[in-house]
Amino acid sequence: DHRGRPVTDAGTPGPRLGPQPISVDTLRRKYAAAGERDLDGVRRRVARALAASEPDRDHWERVFYATQRAGFIPGGRINAAAGTRLQTTLVNCFVQPLGDSIGGDGEVPGIYPALQEAAETLRRGGGVGLDFSALRPKGALVHSTASHASGPVSFMRLFDRSCETLESAGARRGAQMAVLRADHPDIERFIQAKDAPGELTNFNLSVAATDTFLEAVVAGRSIELIHGAEPGVALKAAGAHRRADGLWVYGHREARALFATLVGRAHRHGDPGLLFIDRINAENNLAYLETIEATNPCGEQPLPPYGCCCLGSFDLTRFVREPFSAAARFDFESLRALVPAAVRLLDNVLDLTLWPLPQQ
Repeated sequence: DHRGRPVTDAGTPGPRLGPQPISVDTLRRKYAAAGERDLDGVRRRVARALAASEPDRDHWERVFYATQRAGFIPGGRINAAAGTRLQTTLVNCFVQPLGDSIGGDGEVPGIYPALQEAAETLRRGGGVGLDFSALRPKGALVHSTASHASGPVSFMRLFDRSCETLESAGARRGAQMAVLRADHPDIERFIQAKDAPGELTNFNLSVAATDTFLEAVVAGRSIELIHGAEPGVALKAAGAHRRADGLWVYGHREARALFATLVGRAHRHGDPGLLFIDRINAENNLAYLETIEATNPCGEQPLPPYGCCCLGSFDLTRFVREPFSAAARFDFESLRALVPAAVRLLDNVLDLTLWPLPQQ
């Protein structure tokens, strides 16, 4: 409970299904350490490992074990690596910054340094979210080499192949999230990027939908496709021009048509999703010191550059009392009693984990 005493099992009364073979197989292949054959062994190892930073280790080991038995499930990386000899992170996922250059400007890593950082994070077991919006559009000028940019989707393939090549910790393939703003000139290429079979299979895709874009969808207006990089001669001849604020307008698109394309691709192959990016930043309690541009690969946690998601969840079915009856109810008190110990367990993860990068 909130005083650190072990809690009782919060299971639902009545008969239960036994362990299903597919669940046992997944547990043994993905999470169990050598010699562990069941969930109880995993729980005991995790509880022992994460109590290591506590002054009263034996007490907190009992609390963390009881909290798991009662319905708390630490994140996959915690279950797979805590208390083992694996030199991997206990944190599931990260967001990492990406700048519009090959090498970087000293503050934001460029494409190849970011690729190396992503590779290091992936090989240590962490997923990576990346916002590709800074990368100049296809056909934009590259003044230093008198050439033209190939666009963010082409560089996404670089990250995709790197992720495909690496096998991250515990025979586990890596996961990545690619984000692009709805007003980026290459947004249509991004939305349609998975049309070809086998393309970008190591990425989830999300469009960063601004308030301006969504309001244009509702109102039936067009939007400007904009970027800070100067367009090439062919794009200028086609109408690209510079705005008063210095940004370049590459073209215009009907917002509803763009949204329809997005919805169609989401229906066809599950990508892209939508991030309501302006809402995310407006409602972020830390907005005064960070700007969020991306999420972790599964999309449940918006994060700042080098931010991490230290994951844990509750099996809420364990707190349903008298299910499938007129008296069915949710036991909020039992759940509330478990939350402090679960938070403490996850806080210990941050103390004990290996961090793939110093910036994280």
